Amino acid sequence: SRQSVLSPLIQNSDNDPLKKSQPVTHVFNSTDSCHNFCSGEWSESTNQNTKLKWIWKPKNSMGGRGIRLVGEDGEASCHAHCDKSKGQTQAQMLTPTMVLQDGRKFDVRSFILVANVDPLIVFTGNEFVRVCAEPLTNSNPLPYPGLPKNASFNPFQQICNNKIGTKHPRWTREDSNGALDLGIHDRDIRMHVIENIDKVNRALVNLLKNRWSGSIGMFQMLAADFLVGEDKSVWLLELNSQPGFRGSGTHWPNPWYDVFQIEWEILSFYSNSKSNKGSDTDDLKRALSKMKLDTLRLLHFEA
Repeated sequence: SRQSVLSPLIQNSDNDPLKKSQPVTHVFNSTDSCHNFCSGEWSESTNQNTKLKWIWKPKNSMGGRGIRLVGEDGEASCHAHCDKSKGQTQAQMLTPTMVLQDGRKFDVRSFILVANVDPLIVFTGNEFVRVCAEPLTNSNPLPYPGLPKNASFNPFQQICNNKIGTKHPRWTREDSNGALDLGIHDRDIRMHVIENIDKVNRALVNLLKNRWSGSIGMFQMLAADFLVGEDKSVWLLELNSQPGFRGSGTHWPNPWYDVFQIEWEILSFYSNSKSNKGSDTDDLKRALSKMKLDTLRLLHFEA
């Protein structure tokens, strides 16, 4: 469920929270549609607003690699990328305003644990921050390997993926990864951001739940990556179907302990129950909502 698959699903749905949370994204499946974007929307939008920028993103997971500025050398380079990729690419508009951490861009990863499909039981949480290696405000950043020093798009400033950070000589995981308060110091703002993340995660589950199948004890882990806007809004960058899931030393608790508690509670409940229908389902959800978890929280859905 990477963005190349997710974006068309969101665009074709009537899910307003998701549509509002997604940066403008176009997924191309042919060179013609890609060329039409270059000569149409990209050309018109950048001519009207010279600060507006678009990026090319690979359709398949590349660990943050392969992301480049659209039309860095003019419209001809935009068309050249369409030909080189044979139209199998996607373009995404960069979010213009976002919260920065000491001048650095950061993203927020939030985990979604599908603990049961029928009845639907989903937890979310364990949010953590990944901070970019170079300040976005730095006019003379360290150049990214393989790119010219004056490149208008520097991955060290724009992509907070750890695989990008490891190429920076001064980047360390300890300084660049941490709990949500690493990027957002104000507690009230953090709580507001978490509320918005929960809204989007709930909408993602509603969008995808009919694609899942399973029974008691079925566990599936997803991870949604967000940027935080200056107005406390969240922008959904992508949804990862096979995320790495672990704590980071003293930065935040190990989430696996919560997963084991949840699994034990669900399996214990059903082993002592004659049925998983009716009031039993409500009893289970009430029991799960009372659990004292360190990193995860139960998502509530309308009946």
